[in-house]
Amino acid sequence: MGKYDDIINLPYHGVTTRKRLPIEARAAQFAPFAALTGHKEAIDETARHTERKRELSDYEKEKLSQTLNTLACNSFAQAVRITYYIPDQSKEGGRYISADGFVKRIDTFSRTIRLASGITIPLDDIYRIEHIDGANDTD
Repeated sequence: MGKYDDIINLPYHGVTTRKRLPIEARAAQFAPFAALTGHKEAIDETARHTERKRELSDYEKEKLSQTLNTLACNSFAQAVRITYYIPDQSKEGGRYISADGFVKRIDTFSRTIRLASGITIPLDDIYRIEHIDGANDTD
């Protein structure tokens, strides 16, 4: 004889103290549950690649300085591509991007260069300046 043989075949009358959940709402209790809220985002952020800022040699710094002086003397009439470093706001490292355009102003006091498009680039973050026609100024 089994442990529950005396009650196994008794009829079930249901709970009378609570109203029954409608069929449409019953499935919601089995909906996916994100036990670790933000876990996927944290993994994606960890996997996102950043790179360290490259240090320029003295030769590269001098060449870059000459290019900036040439741009300032030529009344900024030449289109250039500036590759520069942007530090990451949420983790160590950053990335290099390029901006094309005409130099509007080189401000030695605030150590920035401003393009006609409105982009302002810190001079200390510039990695390379090259003419858009393909001639490289700082290699």
